[in-house]
Amino acid sequence: MGPGPDEFGGLAFLEYKSPYIAVADAGKHRIHVFEKLQDYEFEKIGEILSWEMNNQIKIYEQEVLICGYIVSPKGRKYILFKRDFNGRKTSYILPLEHAYGARSLTEHEKIAEEVSGLSGLAFFDIYKDIVFYVSNVRLRIVKINLKSNKIDFLGKETKNFRPLVMNKRTRNKLLQIETGKKITEELLTKYSYVSGIFADKDFIGVMYVNREKKIGNDLYFVPYVQIYDHSGKLLHEQQLHEVISEDRTIPLFYQKEMRCLYLLSILSAEATYKYVIYKYSIEP
Repeated sequence: MGPGPDEFGGLAFLEYKSPYIAVADAGKHRIHVFEKLQDYEFEKIGEILSWEMNNQIKIYEQEVLICGYIVSPKGRKYILFKRDFNGRKTSYILPLEHAYGARSLTEHEKIAEEVSGLSGLAFFDIYKDIVFYVSNVRLRIVKINLKSNKIDFLGKETKNFRPLVMNKRTRNKLLQIETGKKITEELLTKYSYVSGIFADKDFIGVMYVNREKKIGNDLYFVPYVQIYDHSGKLLHEQQLHEVISEDRTIPLFYQKEMRCLYLLSILSAEATYKYVIYKYSIEP
């Protein structure tokens, strides 16, 4: 950590795709790219300036996909874009109007008004040339072909998923100091929130959470996982009742080749935190 060259101002997101590793420095608004040489030695091969970054990053070929708000030279707004390892070329991937899986700007504006205050998080994954993107407040997956730029939509909100919808009165209470915290707690308990997405050659998996596990006087989030095929057909949905979390975002890692899903449960104790990693096998 420090102000000098090759020092970090605040680590954020990290992505590894052999032989490259990309490290996001939120403090300096940069992404550093390294190449693995041998054993655990890495050489820095690129640096990307990215003031727009506010979420995940993913490596695609010799580029980095970046989640963040950006406006193209033509004035169109985007929430997903990519830059080459040296940051010289920017390509625009996902227009703002599809942020919640909406098909039009009118639909997007309606959803944006309903979720204002508790949205903003998003998750995406890549398999070969296909990106799968989902917001935290709607179970609508955006499927983007990076070669053709074609955009499709999939995802099914089942009875277990309760989409966030707020009226104007609730939104106003959320913004007030004296009522905001209480309203936030009520909304976190009443509605469902997407917590991650993963993909491989056959499946797309989406995880969402419901705050429904009661231990003593406290309520905890429990994850549900949906599995789709690449055509968008829902194949399976299951509650993972072993995992509980105090936070609505449960960190996940998906080992694509082995079809193993790892989830990290974090619970606070009196003097420390308890971390448990759960491993699940995704089977046809």
